[in-house]
Amino acid sequence: MTLAPFALYFPATMGTETNPEDRLFVKGGWRHYRRTYSVTEVRWGLVTGGVLVLIAAYVAWRAEHPLDPNLFSDGATLLKAAGPRGELTVALGSAAPPVAGPAMKATANAGAETAGPAATTQVAATPGADRGPLPKQLAGAGWREDKITQFDPENLYVKIDGRADFFRTFGFKRLWNVLLVSEKDPATTVDVEMYDMGSGANALGAYGGERAPTAKPTVTEAGLHHLDRNALYLARAPFYIRVIGSDETSLITGKLGELADTLVAAVKGEPLPWAYGVFIGQMGIDPGKIAYFPDNAFSQAFAHDVWTIRPGAKDDDLELFLVAKDSAAAAKKMAGAFGKGFGEMGEAAGKLAGGAGLAGMALIKDQFLGTLSAATTVDRFVIGVRGAKDPGVVEQELGKLKDAVAQMPGELKARAKPAKASQGGSGEH
Repeated sequence: MTLAPFALYFPATMGTETNPEDRLFVKGGWRHYRRTYSVTEVRWGLVTGGVLVLIAAYVAWRAEHPLDPNLFSDGATLLKAAGPRGELTVALGSAAPPVAGPAMKATANAGAETAGPAATTQVAATPGADRGPLPKQLAGAGWREDKITQFDPENLYVKIDGRADFFRTFGFKRLWNVLLVSEKDPATTVDVEMYDMGSGANALGAYGGERAPTAKPTVTEAGLHHLDRNALYLARAPFYIRVIGSDETSLITGKLGELADTLVAAVKGEPLPWAYGVFIGQMGIDPGKIAYFPDNAFSQAFAHDVWTIRPGAKDDDLELFLVAKDSAAAAKKMAGAFGKGFGEMGEAAGKLAGGAGLAGMALIKDQFLGTLSAATTVDRFVIGVRGAKDPGVVEQELGKLKDAVAQMPGELKARAKPAKASQGGSGEH
């Protein structure tokens, strides 16, 4: 065997003695081994360095003098002043209805307000637009109303860019908006937004989706509302109302309290949906833990008109759900669909062997979370559980819901009608 090939990669001696010529570890870092240098090489190096300096200087200068003056525009050029009060013309799609109003302030959870990326024809802001269902007593002493604006599903992004899809999911139809301005300080404002969601259930769904987990709603026979820092939220009949103050001063919080009384008195409510009678009236659930999904509950395309509660702590995954159907056969069909859907993301985990009238119910174990899910029926109602830690939790919590549904008063059961399934996934009912 020869070591010759290794010499190609390790030209230093292969023995144990140290080669004095070995420069693997350079002892003289500044020592050079070239005897001569080319003057041409130095000149080209200087030229190259000079060109790089010029390029850097040009880039810095161009940053201050862009070819397109609107490159770093804040979008103000999209708004055109018109009229004696500086009313605005906003670039919108040709199908959009007249929209009025000044440049609107950004609000909590609303995202940036913009005229949109694809501006084509123009729709002028109409002074004195129809105030729709907005009560007339909103301004009150020391405040004045600015112009009223309206938005539909096509141009809602103008008001709440980034959140329009959320409201469309809950059947949004129209938004009426008015800005209240303090007469003492024009910078102090309150933005009142009144969304027509098409139904009381949809309004409650939107309300629940934007309610902070720590918020404690005030429940009346005709709706829910709560104050949270510089904001007021209400759900009454088909309307979801969001009121955002410009700051958290006592002037703003006092005005929000006044508006809460005004809106509750002026906006006609309706009896809360039948599911609230089950969850609140019979199970004593905090209304803040109730949610509504008009479509695609738990990412299941068939799951329409689903009511849910989270009876556990904030970090608990346990969730109970309830659906009203027209018949017991329809309820059994949906319960079977839930079982199949849960099975696609898990595996069979046996059947419930305990009491509470749930013995024999099939359990599905989530392959990622390891929690249990199940669905069954009570007459024409579908009941189910998700995120249960063990069969004992399923038996205990789902048993409570089963008893509450079985003991529903006749009047409440008569009101428990399924909503119409949405068309085209629009969320409208």
